[in-house]
Amino acid sequence: MFITNFSQDTGFQFLLFVNYSKDKNLLMGNKINEFFYFILFTPFYFKFVREMEDIRYERKELAYEDLSATFKLADRDFNKQYAGIYAVRLLKFQTLLEARVEIKWGKQYEIKKLVDLVPHEKVLVFGIIYKQQELKPSILREVSDEHQLLPLPPKTKYISGNDLLILEDELQRILLVGNINAGDFVTGVVVALLGHEDDSGKFIVEEVCPANMPIMMTPEKHHIDTTRYIAFISGIDLGSGKDSLLLIQEMMFMLMGKTGTPQIQEMMSKVSRLIIAGNSLSSLTQDRDILDKAKYLVRNNMAASIEAVQQLDDIVFQLASSMTVDLMPGAHDPANFVLPQQPLHHCLLPQSSELSTFHAVSNPYSCRIGGRLVMGNSGQPVLDILKNSTLEHPLDAMEKCLEWRHICPTAPDTLGCYPYIHDDPFIFPTCPDIYFAGNQEAFGDRIWKTAEGYPVRLVSLPRFSESGTIVIVDADTTECFTLCFGAEEDSFVDH
Repeated sequence: MFITNFSQDTGFQFLLFVNYSKDKNLLMGNKINEFFYFILFTPFYFKFVREMEDIRYERKELAYEDLSATFKLADRDFNKQYAGIYAVRLLKFQTLLEARVEIKWGKQYEIKKLVDLVPHEKVLVFGIIYKQQELKPSILREVSDEHQLLPLPPKTKYISGNDLLILEDELQRILLVGNINAGDFVTGVVVALLGHEDDSGKFIVEEVCPANMPIMMTPEKHHIDTTRYIAFISGIDLGSGKDSLLLIQEMMFMLMGKTGTPQIQEMMSKVSRLIIAGNSLSSLTQDRDILDKAKYLVRNNMAASIEAVQQLDDIVFQLASSMTVDLMPGAHDPANFVLPQQPLHHCLLPQSSELSTFHAVSNPYSCRIGGRLVMGNSGQPVLDILKNSTLEHPLDAMEKCLEWRHICPTAPDTLGCYPYIHDDPFIFPTCPDIYFAGNQEAFGDRIWKTAEGYPVRLVSLPRFSESGTIVIVDADTTECFTLCFGAEEDSFVDH
């Protein structure tokens, strides 16, 4: 695939874009018309175009491997209880925690089941955290609706000072007190605890040991001969009515190499892959009451939803004509609601599906690009952790996911997921090099290190419809910068 500097047509489009982003009035006013007349109808312009037509940049692909097979559902049987996924989660983590506590404490303390605890005996126990929350939504809210009582108002956080932590294993549960903060945990986390039971039947926690990420015996050395980038975007929100189509077009032209200086075009030619991390459609295209209404009442809603999907197909088709595109579903997209979300059906995107450079992928998503293990989700697990803990920043919640070694620990308690009975695919099988989460309030990135010091690049992706920002990550160094559209002038920001 090639990116060519602008011909006469694309050169004209580029000049229009620069003027629009600065003046917000396209070809209005004598001064602007005089400016374009000078540029377009003088020998300077034609000389400029001839010089640019001779420059060509080749977009090279990075080696790629899709590792998301574990998130693909072969059987969709929902006639199961959710106890199965907790049982298999606890069973798998017992082996992981045994290895971790041996590194931390050796054979100094005995590992016991909760039923075998002896008061005042210092031991290690394994179990799943259950967080008792007064403000957590429950079936009682639906009952209050049925009886026409005033329902509880929605909250941004479901935590309070009265929350309690309880540890559960296969046979018993016990209340946790001591050196453990309820605000730092959510339901579903599996941990090892060092402490003892007191006379009242409570477990006094002295130290907490999470599973952490897998031990990297010989970390792979990553080096790419020439700089190659991976681009990330989330929250395009088509159909939101925010009129962000101009920003989307600017973003498309920039990534496709149709705008910008030769230096910027050369940089964009090094973007080998684009990952769209969910919420390509707006929540306004969804109406849960649409099935209960007469068709003539919802005709406009349905038309808006169909139009948004068609717009998405057009956008992805143009992008995939220039680079490889991976499209993940999100909470507002036409895919199954519970995790793991399956790839968008090819019938929704007929044009894009014809291209070999387009890949509809799952959420969560895992792949290897240029030797780097890239993992991430469309943001639901991170947002749910923030709602049910005292953590404030998405990067803090992402750190906790890695520390707990689970992509979405709150599923299935407060986050919907498939009722697995023989597996828990959300346990990290290995340590990623890049871990991203889409549809967050703002951009953020940091390096988090495992217990053994292996670095992981955390990237919080902002909603494009609100920020006009995409994130570019260097596949070799994992350093990243943002590309912002819609400001006075489009800008690159290093981080």
